[in-house]
Amino acid sequence: MKSRVRTLCVALLLPALVGACNDSLAPGEMATVEIRLRQTVAPPSEPGAVDTSLAVDRNAVARLNVVVSEVEFLPADQVGNEADPAAWVPIGLTIPVMVDLAGLPTEDLSSLLLTSGDVEAGSYSNVRLLVSGSTITFGAEVDLGVLFTFEVDSTYTVDIPAGDSTGILTNLAVTIDKTSQAINLLFDADATFLDVTATDSGVVNLLPVIR
Repeated sequence: MKSRVRTLCVALLLPALVGACNDSLAPGEMATVEIRLRQTVAPPSEPGAVDTSLAVDRNAVARLNVVVSEVEFLPADQVGNEADPAAWVPIGLTIPVMVDLAGLPTEDLSSLLLTSGDVEAGSYSNVRLLVSGSTITFGAEVDLGVLFTFEVDSTYTVDIPAGDSTGILTNLAVTIDKTSQAINLLFDADATFLDVTATDSGVVNLLPVIR
């Protein structure tokens, strides 16, 4: 009787074990990867209050649009070769995607699906977003210490340092080992708006912090 029970238990467990094994990938196999985005939660503040610790208060930014042209992964064995474009593995965007970082949701369950694609299973030491363009729209008056006057509800060009070559580095290490996997990226608005400068011609300089 005990033998029959043991045999039955093994038979019942086998499909679950096989399913679990089939969901795992060996290095070199391809996985379907989703890149998802959300942003940090704004700290509570009094109505109309301005955070003077930041160069620009996050509540003064109505939109921060970035055009993502590619998402790339740096294999762990390529650490030290970050400057070589061939060292990075692209997810393969077919067309650029515009994302309003200032309008991203704050909850994991409602995060924005940026893109998805096939990536080789393995360990990666970094993920970066290549950006081909960016603009910012202010919802309140800002003073960036230049002669140019930034008007409310007007849109201005943003210069992201090396956005189209080095890109926005997340410094996020990931291991891709499932047939289907999500990579969750977090836009840190406060860290981004801590350091913002501008030119007298109205070009805004900032580097979005995404991790």
